[in-house]
Amino acid sequence: ALLTVGRLRTECHRLGLKEMTLMGNQARLSPLELKTSESMRLRRVARDAIYKEDQRQLVVPLKKNIDPALQLVTLLRELVPVA
Repeated sequence: ALLTVGRLRTECHRLGLKEMTLMGNQARLSPLELKTSESMRLRRVARDAIYKEDQRQLVVPLKKNIDPALQLVTLLRELVPVA
């Protein structure tokens, strides 16, 4: 679990995320700038996620019984692949 949290921190650093909040079954990540293509990819990868463009915030519903850090690492890598 500790390695997964380290991977999540690395992804946050790579994307310039300064704030991550977990509340109940949601994660809020900000600030995040998504290109148009990344916004389209978000709809495919995480249909229930909400991108608040004006606040540059991504709200992601988390699944139960799965490590939240692992879910977020997977989502961020799919959403903004490493170049």
